[in-house]
Amino acid sequence: MCGVFGIYGHVNAIDAAVLALRALQHRGQEAAGIAVANGVRQPKVRKGLGTVIQVFSKEVLQDLNERGPFAAIGQTRYSTKGTNTLVNAQPHWAESLQELFAIADNGDMLNLPEQKARLEKMGIDILSGNDAEIKIKTIAAEYLINRVGPLEQAIIAMSEQIQGVYSSCLLTRDKMYAFRDPHGIRPLSLGKLDTGWVVASETCAFDVINAEYIREIEPGEILIFDQNGVRSVNGMKACRKSLCIFEFIYFARPDSIIYDKLLEEARKRMGEELFREYPLEADMVIGIPDTGLPGAMGYSKASGIAYERGCIKNSYIGRSFIEPQQFMREHAVQIKLNFMERVIRGKNLVAVEDSIVRGTTSERIVQMLRQARAEKVHLLLTSPPYKRPCFYAIDTGRREELIAARMSVPEIASKLGVNTLGYLSLDGLYRAIGLERELFCDACFTGDYPIPMEHEPSKFEGE
Repeated sequence: MCGVFGIYGHVNAIDAAVLALRALQHRGQEAAGIAVANGVRQPKVRKGLGTVIQVFSKEVLQDLNERGPFAAIGQTRYSTKGTNTLVNAQPHWAESLQELFAIADNGDMLNLPEQKARLEKMGIDILSGNDAEIKIKTIAAEYLINRVGPLEQAIIAMSEQIQGVYSSCLLTRDKMYAFRDPHGIRPLSLGKLDTGWVVASETCAFDVINAEYIREIEPGEILIFDQNGVRSVNGMKACRKSLCIFEFIYFARPDSIIYDKLLEEARKRMGEELFREYPLEADMVIGIPDTGLPGAMGYSKASGIAYERGCIKNSYIGRSFIEPQQFMREHAVQIKLNFMERVIRGKNLVAVEDSIVRGTTSERIVQMLRQARAEKVHLLLTSPPYKRPCFYAIDTGRREELIAARMSVPEIASKLGVNTLGYLSLDGLYRAIGLERELFCDACFTGDYPIPMEHEPSKFEGE
Protein backbone atom coordinates (compact mmCIF):
# COMPACT_ATOMS: atom_id res chain seq x y z
CA MET A 1 0.00 0.00 0.00
CA CYS A 2 2.68 2.48 1.15
CA GLY A 3 2.30 6.20 1.64
CA VAL A 4 4.46 8.56 -0.43
CA PHE A 5 5.01 12.28 0.09
CA GLY A 6 7.21 14.94 -1.48
CA ILE A 7 7.69 18.66 -0.91
CA TYR A 8 9.79 21.15 -2.85
CA GLY A 9 10.65 24.82 -2.27
CA HIS A 10 9.51 25.26 1.32
CA VAL A 11 11.44 26.40 4.38
CA ASN A 12 9.58 23.94 6.61
CA ALA A 13 10.08 20.94 4.35
CA ILE A 14 11.06 18.54 7.15
CA ASP A 15 8.20 19.41 9.49
CA ALA A 16 5.69 19.25 6.65
CA ALA A 17 7.02 15.88 5.52
CA VAL A 18 6.74 14.36 8.99
CA LEU A 19 3.19 15.65 9.49
CA ALA A 20 2.14 14.44 6.05
CA LEU A 21 3.65 10.99 6.59
CA ARG A 22 1.79 10.71 9.89
CA ALA A 23 -1.42 11.45 7.96
CA LEU A 24 -0.45 8.61 5.60
CA GLN A 25 0.44 6.20 8.40
CA HIS A 26 -2.58 4.00 7.63
CA ARG A 27 -0.91 3.05 4.34
CA GLY A 28 2.04 1.37 6.06
CA GLN A 29 3.28 0.76 9.58
CA GLU A 30 6.44 -1.31 9.17
CA ALA A 31 9.03 1.37 8.35
CA ALA A 32 9.36 5.06 7.56
CA GLY A 33 12.00 7.24 5.96
CA ILE A 34 12.78 10.71 4.64
CA ALA A 35 15.40 12.10 2.23
CA VAL A 36 16.19 15.83 2.27
CA ALA A 37 18.03 18.20 -0.07
CA ASN A 38 19.15 21.83 0.14
CA GLY A 39 20.30 22.59 -3.42
CA VAL A 40 23.99 22.38 -2.57
CA ARG A 41 24.79 19.03 -0.99
CA GLN A 42 23.66 15.58 -2.05
CA PRO A 43 20.39 14.30 -0.53
CA LYS A 44 20.61 12.96 3.00
CA VAL A 45 18.52 9.93 3.98
CA ARG A 46 17.26 8.82 7.39
CA LYS A 47 14.98 5.81 7.83
CA GLY A 48 14.06 3.18 10.39
CA LEU A 49 11.68 0.40 11.32
CA GLY A 50 8.38 1.32 12.93
CA THR A 51 5.88 4.14 12.62
CA VAL A 52 6.68 7.73 11.70
CA ILE A 53 6.61 8.93 15.30
CA GLN A 54 8.91 6.07 16.36
CA VAL A 55 11.47 6.69 13.63
CA PHE A 56 11.67 10.48 13.65
CA SER A 57 12.80 11.42 17.12
CA LYS A 58 13.79 14.96 18.04
CA GLU A 59 17.45 14.08 17.49
CA VAL A 60 16.83 12.65 14.00
CA LEU A 61 14.84 15.72 12.99
CA GLN A 62 17.58 18.04 14.25
CA ASP A 63 20.12 16.09 12.21
CA LEU A 64 18.02 16.39 9.06
CA ASN A 65 17.40 20.10 9.62
CA GLU A 66 21.10 20.93 9.92
CA ARG A 67 21.41 21.25 6.15
CA GLY A 68 18.60 23.76 5.87
CA PRO A 69 16.60 21.62 3.46
CA PHE A 70 13.98 23.08 1.15
CA ALA A 71 12.93 19.73 -0.33
CA ALA A 72 12.08 16.33 1.11
CA ILE A 73 10.57 13.01 0.06
CA GLY A 74 9.32 10.28 2.37
CA GLN A 75 7.51 6.99 2.65
CA THR A 76 5.59 4.87 5.14
CA ARG A 77 6.19 1.23 4.26
CA TYR A 78 3.86 -1.70 3.82
CA SER A 79 5.94 -4.57 2.47
CA THR A 80 5.07 -6.86 -0.42
CA LYS A 81 8.59 -7.73 -1.57
CA GLY A 82 11.51 -7.92 0.83
CA THR A 83 11.32 -8.72 4.52
CA ASN A 84 10.79 -6.00 7.09
CA THR A 85 14.42 -5.09 7.65
CA LEU A 86 16.18 -1.73 7.57
CA VAL A 87 17.83 -2.45 4.21
CA ASN A 88 14.36 -2.77 2.66
CA ALA A 89 13.05 0.48 4.15
CA GLN A 90 12.76 3.53 1.91
CA PRO A 91 13.90 5.92 0.57
CA HIS A 92 16.45 3.97 -1.48
CA TRP A 93 19.29 5.76 -3.22
CA ALA A 94 21.81 5.34 -6.01
CA GLU A 95 24.73 7.40 -7.34
CA SER A 96 25.42 8.28 -10.96
CA LEU A 97 27.94 10.78 -12.39
CA GLN A 98 28.62 11.99 -8.83
CA GLU A 99 24.92 12.72 -8.42
CA LEU A 100 22.94 10.99 -5.69
CA PHE A 101 19.31 10.11 -6.40
CA ALA A 102 16.83 9.05 -3.70
CA ILE A 103 13.42 7.51 -4.32
CA ALA A 104 10.23 7.04 -2.28
CA ASP A 105 7.94 4.63 -4.07
CA ASN A 106 4.57 2.94 -3.80
CA GLY A 107 4.37 0.04 -6.21
CA ASP A 108 5.51 -3.41 -7.21
CA MET A 109 7.35 -5.14 -10.05
CA LEU A 110 6.21 -8.25 -11.86
CA ASN A 111 9.61 -8.78 -13.50
CA LEU A 112 11.80 -8.01 -10.49
CA PRO A 113 14.05 -11.13 -10.77
CA GLU A 114 14.77 -10.46 -14.44
CA GLN A 115 15.56 -6.78 -13.93
CA LYS A 116 17.68 -7.54 -10.87
CA ALA A 117 19.71 -10.05 -12.89
CA ARG A 118 20.14 -7.48 -15.66
CA LEU A 119 21.56 -4.89 -13.23
CA GLU A 120 23.84 -7.41 -11.54
CA LYS A 121 25.20 -8.41 -14.95
CA MET A 122 26.14 -4.74 -15.37
CA GLY A 123 28.10 -4.94 -12.11
CA ILE A 124 25.50 -3.13 -9.99
CA ASP A 125 25.00 -4.48 -6.48
CA ILE A 126 21.43 -4.97 -5.25
CA LEU A 127 21.36 -4.85 -1.47
CA SER A 128 17.68 -5.36 -0.72
CA GLY A 129 14.71 -7.39 -1.89
CA ASN A 130 12.75 -4.22 -2.56
CA ASP A 131 11.58 -3.19 -6.02
CA ALA A 132 12.19 0.52 -5.34
CA GLU A 133 15.93 -0.14 -5.20
CA ILE A 134 15.69 -1.82 -8.61
CA LYS A 135 13.87 1.22 -9.99
CA ILE A 136 16.32 3.84 -8.69
CA LYS A 137 19.37 1.83 -9.76
CA THR A 138 17.87 1.28 -13.20
CA ILE A 139 17.43 5.06 -13.50
CA ALA A 140 21.00 5.65 -12.31
CA ALA A 141 22.35 3.03 -14.73
CA GLU A 142 20.55 4.62 -17.67
CA TYR A 143 21.85 8.03 -16.65
CA LEU A 144 25.47 6.90 -16.18
CA ILE A 145 26.16 3.85 -18.34
CA ASN A 146 23.84 4.52 -21.25
CA ARG A 147 24.26 8.29 -21.02
CA VAL A 148 20.52 8.89 -21.14
CA GLY A 149 19.74 12.46 -20.21
CA PRO A 150 18.25 14.65 -18.94
CA LEU A 151 17.15 12.68 -15.89
CA GLU A 152 13.50 12.46 -16.99
CA GLN A 153 14.68 10.46 -20.01
CA ALA A 154 16.33 7.98 -17.64
CA ILE A 155 13.00 7.72 -15.77
CA ILE A 156 11.26 6.95 -19.07
CA ALA A 157 13.94 4.35 -19.89
CA MET A 158 13.30 2.73 -16.50
CA SER A 159 9.56 2.66 -17.22
CA GLU A 160 10.20 0.87 -20.50
CA GLN A 161 12.17 -1.89 -18.77
CA ILE A 162 10.06 -2.74 -15.76
CA GLN A 163 6.71 -4.46 -15.72
CA GLY A 164 4.63 -3.25 -12.83
CA VAL A 165 3.18 -0.24 -11.07
CA TYR A 166 4.56 2.80 -9.28
CA SER A 167 3.73 6.18 -7.85
CA SER A 168 7.08 7.70 -7.00
CA CYS A 169 8.98 10.75 -5.81
CA LEU A 170 12.63 11.13 -6.76
CA LEU A 171 14.97 13.68 -5.15
CA THR A 172 18.31 15.02 -6.38
CA ARG A 173 20.52 17.79 -4.99
CA ASP A 174 18.35 20.53 -6.44
CA LYS A 175 15.29 18.95 -8.08
CA MET A 176 12.34 16.73 -7.30
CA TYR A 177 10.48 14.45 -9.71
CA ALA A 178 7.06 12.83 -9.30
CA PHE A 179 5.77 10.18 -11.69
CA ARG A 180 3.17 7.44 -12.11
CA ASP A 181 3.03 4.27 -14.15
CA PRO A 182 1.06 4.36 -17.43
CA HIS A 183 -1.93 2.59 -15.85
CA GLY A 184 -2.19 4.84 -12.78
CA ILE A 185 -2.91 1.89 -10.51
CA ARG A 186 -1.52 3.58 -7.40
CA PRO A 187 -2.69 7.13 -6.57
CA LEU A 188 -0.60 10.32 -6.54
CA SER A 189 -1.79 13.93 -6.32
CA LEU A 190 -0.30 17.41 -6.66
CA GLY A 191 -0.78 20.27 -4.22
CA LYS A 192 0.49 23.77 -3.38
CA LEU A 193 1.82 24.96 -0.02
CA ASP A 194 2.63 28.69 0.12
CA THR A 195 5.66 29.09 -2.15
CA GLY A 196 6.27 25.35 -2.37
CA TRP A 197 4.82 22.31 -4.11
CA VAL A 198 3.71 19.02 -2.61
CA VAL A 199 2.77 15.57 -3.88
CA ALA A 200 1.17 12.75 -1.90
CA SER A 201 -0.52 9.38 -2.19
CA GLU A 202 -3.66 10.91 -0.67
CA THR A 203 -5.08 14.41 -0.28
CA CYS A 204 -5.51 13.93 3.49
CA ALA A 205 -1.74 14.59 3.67
CA PHE A 206 -2.39 18.03 2.16
CA ASP A 207 -5.09 18.86 4.70
CA VAL A 208 -2.84 18.33 7.72
CA ILE A 209 -0.31 20.90 6.44
CA ASN A 210 -2.92 23.28 4.99
CA ALA A 211 -1.82 22.68 1.42
CA GLU A 212 -4.16 23.30 -1.51
CA TYR A 213 -5.10 20.29 -3.61
CA ILE A 214 -4.47 21.05 -7.30
CA ARG A 215 -5.06 17.84 -9.26
CA GLU A 216 -4.14 14.20 -9.69
CA ILE A 217 -0.91 13.40 -11.46
CA GLU A 218 -1.85 11.64 -14.69
CA PRO A 219 -0.83 8.06 -15.51
CA GLY A 220 2.51 8.11 -17.35
CA GLU A 221 3.12 11.77 -16.43
CA ILE A 222 6.41 13.08 -15.01
CA LEU A 223 6.44 16.32 -12.98
CA ILE A 224 9.74 18.17 -12.54
CA PHE A 225 10.16 20.61 -9.64
CA ASP A 226 13.05 23.09 -9.70
CA GLN A 227 13.82 26.73 -8.95
CA ASN A 228 11.62 27.78 -11.87
CA GLY A 229 8.52 26.03 -10.48
CA VAL A 230 6.92 22.85 -11.75
CA ARG A 231 6.54 21.56 -15.29
CA SER A 232 5.02 18.44 -16.78
CA VAL A 233 6.61 16.21 -19.40
CA ASN A 234 5.30 13.15 -21.17
CA GLY A 235 6.63 9.90 -19.82
CA MET A 236 5.40 6.51 -20.93
CA LYS A 237 2.29 6.68 -23.10
CA ALA A 238 -0.73 6.41 -20.83
CA CYS A 239 -2.80 3.24 -20.97
CA ARG A 240 -6.40 2.82 -19.90
CA LYS A 241 -6.69 4.31 -16.41
CA SER A 242 -6.74 1.48 -13.89
CA LEU A 243 -6.81 2.95 -10.38
CA CYS A 244 -7.05 0.24 -7.73
CA ILE A 245 -10.73 -0.08 -6.76
CA PHE A 246 -9.73 -0.83 -3.17
CA GLU A 247 -8.65 2.79 -2.74
CA PHE A 248 -12.39 3.56 -2.70
CA ILE A 249 -13.37 0.53 -0.62
CA TYR A 250 -10.66 0.36 2.02
CA PHE A 251 -7.16 1.79 1.55
CA ALA A 252 -7.63 5.55 1.34
CA ARG A 253 -8.76 7.59 4.31
CA PRO A 254 -12.43 8.68 4.19
CA ASP A 255 -11.40 12.35 4.14
CA SER A 256 -9.30 11.91 0.98
CA ILE A 257 -10.46 12.89 -2.51
CA ILE A 258 -9.89 10.64 -5.54
CA TYR A 259 -11.33 11.28 -9.01
CA ASP A 260 -13.00 14.33 -7.44
CA LYS A 261 -14.99 12.06 -5.08
CA LEU A 262 -14.89 12.29 -1.29
CA LEU A 263 -14.32 8.74 -0.06
CA GLU A 264 -16.66 9.12 2.95
CA GLU A 265 -19.60 9.96 0.68
CA ALA A 266 -18.84 7.14 -1.75
CA ARG A 267 -18.67 4.61 1.09
CA LYS A 268 -22.00 5.78 2.49
CA ARG A 269 -23.55 5.22 -0.92
CA MET A 270 -22.12 1.69 -0.90
CA GLY A 271 -24.18 1.08 2.23
CA GLU A 272 -27.28 2.47 0.53
CA GLU A 273 -26.71 0.12 -2.41
CA LEU A 274 -26.34 -2.77 0.05
CA PHE A 275 -29.84 -2.11 1.36
CA ARG A 276 -31.25 -2.12 -2.16
CA GLU A 277 -29.66 -5.52 -2.73
CA TYR A 278 -30.25 -6.90 0.79
CA PRO A 279 -33.38 -5.28 2.35
CA LEU A 280 -33.13 -7.09 5.69
CA GLU A 281 -35.25 -6.66 8.82
CA ALA A 282 -33.14 -5.95 11.88
CA ASP A 283 -33.08 -4.09 15.21
CA MET A 284 -29.91 -2.13 14.53
CA VAL A 285 -27.05 -1.52 12.13
CA ILE A 286 -23.42 -1.39 13.24
CA GLY A 287 -20.24 -0.76 11.30
CA ILE A 288 -16.94 -2.54 11.79
CA PRO A 289 -14.37 0.26 12.32
CA ASP A 290 -13.06 2.03 10.47
CA THR A 291 -14.02 1.48 6.85
CA GLY A 292 -17.29 -0.29 7.67
CA LEU A 293 -18.68 2.75 9.47
CA PRO A 294 -19.77 4.89 6.50
CA GLY A 295 -21.31 1.84 4.83
CA ALA A 296 -23.32 1.15 7.99
CA MET A 297 -24.48 4.78 8.07
CA GLY A 298 -25.59 4.49 4.47
CA TYR A 299 -27.48 1.24 5.13
CA SER A 300 -29.17 2.81 8.15
CA LYS A 301 -30.20 5.88 6.15
CA ALA A 302 -31.66 3.81 3.31
CA SER A 303 -33.40 1.25 5.54
CA GLY A 304 -34.57 3.43 8.43
CA ILE A 305 -33.01 0.93 10.86
CA ALA A 306 -31.23 2.63 13.75
CA TYR A 307 -27.46 2.99 13.49
CA GLU A 308 -25.63 2.24 16.75
CA ARG A 309 -22.02 2.25 17.87
CA GLY A 310 -21.91 -1.39 18.84
CA CYS A 311 -18.16 -1.61 18.39
CA ILE A 312 -15.34 0.55 19.73
CA LYS A 313 -11.90 0.59 18.15
CA ASN A 314 -8.65 0.96 20.07
CA SER A 315 -7.12 3.93 18.25
CA TYR A 316 -3.58 2.87 19.10
CA ILE A 317 -3.74 -0.37 17.14
CA GLY A 318 -3.00 -0.42 13.41
CA ARG A 319 -4.85 -2.20 10.64
CA SER A 320 -5.00 -5.97 11.11
CA PHE A 321 -5.09 -6.46 7.32
CA ILE A 322 -1.51 -5.20 7.02
CA GLU A 323 -0.08 -7.12 9.95
CA PRO A 324 2.67 -9.18 8.29
CA GLN A 325 1.94 -12.55 9.92
CA GLN A 326 -1.26 -14.59 10.24
CA PHE A 327 -0.85 -15.09 14.01
CA MET A 328 -0.52 -11.33 14.49
CA ARG A 329 -3.59 -10.67 12.30
CA GLU A 330 -5.68 -13.03 14.42
CA HIS A 331 -4.73 -11.49 17.75
CA ALA A 332 -4.73 -7.92 16.47
CA VAL A 333 -8.50 -8.16 16.07
CA GLN A 334 -8.99 -9.00 19.74
CA ILE A 335 -7.09 -5.98 21.02
CA LYS A 336 -8.29 -3.64 18.27
CA LEU A 337 -12.07 -4.08 18.55
CA ASN A 338 -14.41 -4.27 21.52
CA PHE A 339 -18.07 -5.18 20.93
CA MET A 340 -20.32 -3.74 23.65
CA GLU A 341 -22.52 -6.52 25.01
CA ARG A 342 -25.00 -4.12 26.63
CA VAL A 343 -25.71 -2.65 23.18
CA ILE A 344 -25.66 -5.89 21.19
CA ARG A 345 -27.20 -8.47 23.53
CA GLY A 346 -30.38 -10.02 22.13
CA LYS A 347 -30.34 -7.88 18.99
CA ASN A 348 -31.01 -8.90 15.41
CA LEU A 349 -28.25 -6.85 13.83
CA VAL A 350 -26.75 -5.94 10.49
CA ALA A 351 -22.95 -5.62 10.64
CA VAL A 352 -21.31 -3.81 7.73
CA GLU A 353 -17.69 -4.47 6.81
CA ASP A 354 -15.65 -3.45 3.76
CA SER A 355 -14.44 -6.85 2.54
CA ILE A 356 -13.37 -10.40 3.32
CA VAL A 357 -9.96 -11.45 2.02
CA ARG A 358 -8.63 -14.50 3.83
CA GLY A 359 -11.57 -14.73 6.23
CA THR A 360 -9.45 -14.75 9.40
CA THR A 361 -10.53 -11.35 10.67
CA SER A 362 -14.20 -11.78 9.72
CA GLU A 363 -14.45 -15.14 11.46
CA ARG A 364 -13.06 -13.67 14.67
CA ILE A 365 -15.40 -10.66 14.42
CA VAL A 366 -18.46 -12.92 14.15
CA GLN A 367 -17.24 -14.94 17.13
CA MET A 368 -16.93 -11.74 19.14
CA LEU A 369 -20.44 -10.66 18.12
CA ARG A 370 -21.78 -14.03 19.29
CA GLN A 371 -19.88 -13.64 22.55
CA ALA A 372 -21.61 -10.27 22.94
CA ARG A 373 -24.91 -12.23 22.78
CA ALA A 374 -26.17 -11.02 19.39
CA GLU A 375 -29.37 -12.91 18.54
CA LYS A 376 -28.78 -12.80 14.76
CA VAL A 377 -25.80 -11.58 12.74
CA HIS A 378 -26.25 -10.43 9.15
CA LEU A 379 -22.82 -9.61 7.74
CA LEU A 380 -22.83 -7.35 4.67
CA LEU A 381 -19.77 -6.32 2.65
CA THR A 382 -19.36 -3.12 0.64
CA SER A 383 -17.42 -5.05 -2.01
CA PRO A 384 -17.90 -8.12 -4.21
CA PRO A 385 -16.20 -11.45 -3.35
CA TYR A 386 -12.40 -11.14 -3.36
CA LYS A 387 -11.35 -14.05 -5.60
CA ARG A 388 -8.01 -13.17 -7.19
CA PRO A 389 -4.68 -12.08 -5.68
CA CYS A 390 -3.25 -8.63 -6.33
CA PHE A 391 0.21 -8.31 -7.88
CA TYR A 392 0.28 -4.53 -7.83
CA ALA A 393 1.68 -3.74 -4.36
CA ILE A 394 -1.09 -5.28 -2.24
CA ASP A 395 -0.05 -8.45 -0.40
CA THR A 396 -3.32 -10.39 -0.30
CA GLY A 397 -1.62 -13.77 -0.55
CA ARG A 398 -1.90 -16.55 -3.07
CA ARG A 399 -5.19 -17.49 -4.68
CA GLU A 400 -5.59 -20.58 -2.50
CA GLU A 401 -5.46 -18.34 0.59
CA LEU A 402 -8.47 -16.28 -0.54
CA ILE A 403 -11.65 -17.64 0.99
CA ALA A 404 -13.95 -16.56 -1.87
CA ALA A 405 -11.71 -18.38 -4.36
CA ARG A 406 -12.22 -21.65 -2.48
CA MET A 407 -15.78 -21.44 -1.22
CA SER A 408 -19.23 -20.38 -2.38
CA VAL A 409 -21.08 -17.62 -0.55
CA PRO A 410 -23.26 -20.13 1.39
CA GLU A 411 -20.13 -22.07 2.37
CA ILE A 412 -18.43 -18.90 3.60
CA ALA A 413 -21.55 -17.94 5.56
CA SER A 414 -21.55 -21.36 7.21
CA LYS A 415 -17.85 -21.13 8.08
CA LEU A 416 -18.25 -17.65 9.56
CA GLY A 417 -21.40 -18.60 11.44
CA VAL A 418 -23.63 -15.77 10.19
CA ASN A 419 -27.36 -15.80 9.50
CA THR A 420 -26.88 -13.82 6.28
CA LEU A 421 -23.79 -13.05 4.23
CA GLY A 422 -24.18 -10.47 1.49
CA TYR A 423 -21.63 -9.02 -0.91
CA LEU A 424 -22.27 -5.79 -2.81
CA SER A 425 -22.51 -6.53 -6.53
CA LEU A 426 -19.96 -5.09 -8.95
CA ASP A 427 -22.69 -2.98 -10.59
CA GLY A 428 -23.83 -1.76 -7.17
CA LEU A 429 -20.26 -0.79 -6.29
CA TYR A 430 -19.83 1.35 -9.39
CA ARG A 431 -23.27 2.92 -8.94
CA ALA A 432 -22.19 3.97 -5.45
CA ILE A 433 -18.89 5.41 -6.66
CA GLY A 434 -20.60 7.17 -9.55
CA LEU A 435 -17.80 6.49 -12.04
CA GLU A 436 -17.28 4.16 -14.98
CA ARG A 437 -15.67 0.79 -14.43
CA GLU A 438 -13.17 1.61 -17.21
CA LEU A 439 -11.33 3.94 -14.79
CA PHE A 440 -10.42 1.16 -12.37
CA CYS A 441 -8.57 -2.09 -11.84
CA ASP A 442 -10.96 -4.60 -10.25
CA ALA A 443 -8.95 -7.74 -11.04
CA CYS A 444 -9.33 -8.94 -7.43
CA PHE A 445 -13.05 -9.42 -8.18
CA THR A 446 -13.03 -10.23 -11.88
CA GLY A 447 -9.58 -11.55 -12.82
CA ASP A 448 -9.30 -8.81 -15.46
CA TYR A 449 -5.69 -7.72 -14.86
CA PRO A 450 -4.76 -4.48 -16.69
CA ILE A 451 -1.10 -5.53 -17.03
CA PRO A 452 -0.99 -8.88 -18.88
CA MET A 453 0.92 -11.65 -17.13
CA GLU A 454 2.20 -14.90 -18.55
CA HIS A 455 1.88 -16.46 -15.11
CA GLU A 456 0.90 -15.43 -11.61
CA PRO A 457 4.23 -14.53 -9.98
CA SER A 458 5.11 -15.67 -6.48
CA LYS A 459 4.50 -13.14 -3.75
CA PHE A 460 8.00 -13.85 -2.50
CA GLU A 461 9.99 -13.38 -5.69
CA GLY A 462 12.81 -10.94 -5.10
CA GLU A 463 13.32 -11.57 -1.38
